[in-house]
Amino acid sequence: MIVKMINNTPCKIGEEYKILIDGLNDAGEGVGRVAGMVVFVPGALPGESVVAGIRLVKKSYATGELLAVLEASPDRVAPSCRFFGHCGGCQLQHIDYQAQLRLKRVKIADAIERIARLSAPNVLPVLNGGKPWHYRNKMLLPVGGRTGETVLACYARHSHNVVDTPDCLIQDHDNNQLAAVVRDWLNKYNIPPYDEMTGKGLVRHVMGRVGGVAGDIMAALITRTKNIPHLSELIDMLQRRLPRLSSVVQIVNEYRDNRILAGQEYLLWGKKRIISSLNGFTFEISAGSFFQVNSLQTAALYLAAVDMAHLTGRESVVEVCSGVGSSSMFIARKARTLTGVEMSPRAVADARANARLNGFSNIRFIVGDMASQLFTLAAGGLRPDVLFADPPRAGLGEKTVAGIVKLAPETIIYISCNPASLARDIALFGKNYLAVEFLPVDMFPMTSHVECIVRLKICD
Repeated sequence: MIVKMINNTPCKIGEEYKILIDGLNDAGEGVGRVAGMVVFVPGALPGESVVAGIRLVKKSYATGELLAVLEASPDRVAPSCRFFGHCGGCQLQHIDYQAQLRLKRVKIADAIERIARLSAPNVLPVLNGGKPWHYRNKMLLPVGGRTGETVLACYARHSHNVVDTPDCLIQDHDNNQLAAVVRDWLNKYNIPPYDEMTGKGLVRHVMGRVGGVAGDIMAALITRTKNIPHLSELIDMLQRRLPRLSSVVQIVNEYRDNRILAGQEYLLWGKKRIISSLNGFTFEISAGSFFQVNSLQTAALYLAAVDMAHLTGRESVVEVCSGVGSSSMFIARKARTLTGVEMSPRAVADARANARLNGFSNIRFIVGDMASQLFTLAAGGLRPDVLFADPPRAGLGEKTVAGIVKLAPETIIYISCNPASLARDIALFGKNYLAVEFLPVDMFPMTSHVECIVRLKICD
């Protein structure tokens, strides 16, 4: 094959190339090379020889469309969802599930070796919950189309174009039913969907939350304005078709940006919070609360994290990014005291209520900037035995890591949903802490995402 150099790159838009795929990127796209230039090919798998048509060329990489698979991977399977490849919600349905787990383990190891510069990290086999379908307890769908032909959809890959997904295979069945009801209501009463280009229309997103196995159901409507016609008819339709419905909420979001749950919240019917149960603990969840989306696997995640800490009941524990206290209960049950630090006042209010609800008296929650609060605790003489951290995708960052180092806990248990930011933070801990073991946990089957628990020990 003759490779042409176009504008100092070996790829040209519109040209077709035979490419050997040797890995997956963070988005679940196949990674290959043309004359040394990285090419991302959605739908291609490691070990495959494919033909790709180049659709985008940048200075350091190109993106290709999969045109043909010349040599297929033995891990390739037929996707179960008819929308796969169009909808951006799943990335790995074309890979056998056991192979997905192996690839996620490799993804963790690669990030740690490449970014944290640790050779041969101790990455354990992936912990999976055995339920790769219909596991999501939270649904958040944009509303698109035009009046009378409105759809509740997922965004297409790398765009804000909506793809109608009437029966999502990773969503809880009740969330799919909730979406169907709202879709029928929007079209029956000609409720105009929001248009992010013009800022006109009424309904922006629909959220569904299911409180665990056989738990309560919350429906939330995110709208541009407060006054929405036929809301009573929507509530009636939801009640008739969702027997476990316990809450209908409206969030009025007037911002013309990517924020979704920002704005004033109004209770339209039922309770302001729904009840969820995890491993014998009860939690109240509001519309804006962060709560892990895989109820069955969440308990496994927290139990594994507590086990890695080797708690005996005598330890003083600090928890960073404690959220609504869902993991706090699992930790405090095995610890002497727990101090949770969280930036969101709403989350702290929920966490305090959840601690009372479950009868804990050895937990306190502090609201404020993570790094500042950690330095304040250290200045007050607190020296925890163990510190747990479960940050968002951005990770802890330099200031929070410095605050943790100042506290000097003997053990750190870090729960991460982003291998790249995890690896960066491990590098920031530098010579202060040694990463002993990594346990990947598959919280998001059929997607490229993976959770990971890391145990770090203080260096002598």
